[in-house]
Amino acid sequence: MRVKICGIRSAVDVDLVNAYRPDWIGLVIDVPSSFRSVTIEQARALSKRVDEGIGVVGVFVDCPLDTIASLLEDGVIAMAQLHGSQSEADVAWLREKTGRPVLRAFEVKSEQDIAMAQKSGADFVLLDGGKGQGKPFDWTLLKGMTRPFGLAGGVDVALVEAARQAGASWIDVSSAVETDQKKDGEKMKALIARCRRERQ
Repeated sequence: MRVKICGIRSAVDVDLVNAYRPDWIGLVIDVPSSFRSVTIEQARALSKRVDEGIGVVGVFVDCPLDTIASLLEDGVIAMAQLHGSQSEADVAWLREKTGRPVLRAFEVKSEQDIAMAQKSGADFVLLDGGKGQGKPFDWTLLKGMTRPFGLAGGVDVALVEAARQAGASWIDVSSAVETDQKKDGEKMKALIARCRRERQ
């Protein structure tokens, strides 16, 4: 199972991900409501520190599409993760303009949300219990998913196996690898090691 460590916001955080090698990291860009948010300038600097082979994903909540496109085209991020009110037309515009993959996140509360994710034109879909709040949702709803998906919302090292059995191709974590709102190297190491074992 693959793993994305989201909410990277310091050089120390980047050193940890370079050491423990998740598949992707997430930079929460210009989202004032999140303590994990970084500015565009900070995102540029952090991205340069990330080792080759670890994908850098920009996480956006209702950010202007032109801003997202420029970060993709400049190579600051390899993929855009869209939260908020972006439409399928916005997803298609970004993909066409940049030639880069787009990940769309869906807050799951009902079967209707699963159906929307199922038919999304995004390259990847993430099913979440909230908007980066670490809240789980009813995983029995996942029976309606036939396309690959990532799973977020309260997924920690103890739930890796359950997430795999629920059909997730990858997990997206923030709080599960934090202590006192800071990335914790031991938690990160343990979670990634567990995911690697499940992949074999």
